[in-house]
Amino acid sequence: MSLMIAIFSCSTIEIDQEESTEENKNIINQIAQLTKQNKSNEEEISFLKNQLSEIQKLIEDESDSVLPNDSERQAYQQSFELIRTGDYQAAEVAFTNYIKTFQDSDFIDDAKFWLAQSMYSQGAYNLALELFEGIQKDYPQSEKIMESILKAGFCHFELGNIDKSIQIFKQIIADYPNSSVARLASEKLDTIN
Repeated sequence: MSLMIAIFSCSTIEIDQEESTEENKNIINQIAQLTKQNKSNEEEISFLKNQLSEIQKLIEDESDSVLPNDSERQAYQQSFELIRTGDYQAAEVAFTNYIKTFQDSDFIDDAKFWLAQSMYSQGAYNLALELFEGIQKDYPQSEKIMESILKAGFCHFELGNIDKSIQIFKQIIADYPNSSVARLASEKLDTIN
C-alpha cells in the first residue's frame, strides 16, 4: 500500500513539474512579447515627441498666422490636438475632413502625414503606408519627407516586409545622417538584427 502511494506521489510531482515548466515557458514568452511591444511604444513616443517639438518650434517662429485663415488654422490645430492626446480615431476623422475641406492648404502634406500617423497608431498599416508613400511622391519638397520615409519603413516592418524595412532604414541612415530619423532608423535596425 505504501509503495503505491509513493509511486502515485512521484507521478503527481512529475506532472506538477511539467505543468510548472510549461507555465514558466508561457510567462517567458509573454514577457518577451511585452518587452517587444514596450520597445515599439517607446519608439513611437520618441518619434511623436520629436514631431511635437518641431511643430511647437514652427509655431513659435511664426508670429503671423501659419495658416491662411482662422477656420483653416483652427481645424488644423484641433485635429493635431487629437493626435497629441492620443485620440487616433477622432484624429483620423478630423484630418480626413481637413484634407477634404482645405485641399489647397499649404499644410496639406502635414495633414496627410498626421492622418497616416493616426492610421498607423490604430494598426491600419496598409492604409498608413499608402499615405506615407503618397506624401513622398506628391510632396517631394515637404518637411515631412524624412519622417514619411521612416514611417513607411515602420509600416513595412509591421506588415512583415522585413527586407524592405531594412532597406528603407539603411537608406535613411545614408541619406539623412546625424538626423533624428537616422537615429530612430538605426535603433529599429538594432532591434531587427
